[in-house]
Amino acid sequence: MTAVVVGGGFAGLLAARILADHYDRVIVLERGTPSKRRTVASQANHLHVLLQKGREILEKLFPGLDGELAAAGAPEIDWGKDTAWLNPFGWAPQFPTSIRTRSCSRTFLEERIRERVIKNHVIKYLEEALVECPAFSLDGRRVSGVWYRTESVRHFLPADLVVLAHANQNSLTEWLGKIPIEKNEAVVGYASCRYQLPPSVLAGSKQLYVQLAPPLRPRGGVICPVENGEYIVTLLSCDGKPGPTNELEFLKFSKGLPTPRFFEALLRGIPLSPFYRYQLSKSSWLKLGNASLPEGVVVIGDAVCSLNPVYGQGMTMAALEVEELAARVLKGRTWESGFQKAVDELLRVPWELAGSENKVKGLGLKKRCSQLIFQHALRMATQKPKVHRSFLEVMHMMQPPIRLMRSLVGLPA
Repeated sequence: MTAVVVGGGFAGLLAARILADHYDRVIVLERGTPSKRRTVASQANHLHVLLQKGREILEKLFPGLDGELAAAGAPEIDWGKDTAWLNPFGWAPQFPTSIRTRSCSRTFLEERIRERVIKNHVIKYLEEALVECPAFSLDGRRVSGVWYRTESVRHFLPADLVVLAHANQNSLTEWLGKIPIEKNEAVVGYASCRYQLPPSVLAGSKQLYVQLAPPLRPRGGVICPVENGEYIVTLLSCDGKPGPTNELEFLKFSKGLPTPRFFEALLRGIPLSPFYRYQLSKSSWLKLGNASLPEGVVVIGDAVCSLNPVYGQGMTMAALEVEELAARVLKGRTWESGFQKAVDELLRVPWELAGSENKVKGLGLKKRCSQLIFQHALRMATQKPKVHRSFLEVMHMMQPPIRLMRSLVGLPA
């Protein structure tokens, strides 16, 4: 049996690793090459966070990966003790927790995962393979393979399972027909640069996060340590204005943030890379659980949902989706047993959390209540360490939202 994975990014690599345990042949079709990969993945130069749940899943899939990252210089972050976090209501308390992540750039992490995936004898990784469309049976009820191009040559690849893990949601609607979609209208722009900073620049903290608080505070930023003793600095905005593209503009932007710590840190730093800018026009979620998909097709990662990056949930969400796929494949039931419905359920809390700070008109009562709860939790997190700990546990997908609600009303966990 053959499985084809469309997209060789983070989600596609994890899917290939899982499917290699259950299929005779797994083929990954990646449109980029090592030299072009950063261009293809337009967000690759910006900060990405693998949350604690994602870290645990990756260590199960790739034993020893965390140690390899540590040996290569990726620092460990205690999100309670090491993060200076200015949320919309004030500074969160800092204290030791068990919420810990390994901090590194997305490119650094993906390359080490890719090296392991390519070594798997079941997996064939094809680069510069531009997928045109999946192919289906005559009645359209089941997938039969994938059409793709390498240079000017067109190929057909027969497949029993096709995993769509690329980021282009527009192509999905072309291939699979009309799909229900939910959008978060907030426009988030971000600009990033690698910096060299003095060791003590953050005054005892390892990373600094100034959270967006629209509409009164539409700008924020993150200073995060990564591999090789460097930092990725990402500036965030939802005011519709273009992000900064040089050092002077970075300094000017950071000087306008509600704490001088950000500006003072950059003032002592040295830019090490070009300045990259990206604008996420809208977050969108394709509700595939309510769609009628052909058998043998599953969709994961950014192809399903592009989350607002405010809480860094995208990579961990992809890991959870792949973990769900693994459980269903292991039981001999994948797409037929409601895989996409399960993905929709997994996405519900991250989607509501990511949209909780945006004052969106027309929300239903349930969603508005969720938004108000998360806002109240952020406020109380500045006053009560227990609430901040619970918020981190929910954000890192280690606990359900009920844990946060119990801490808000003073009930034991």
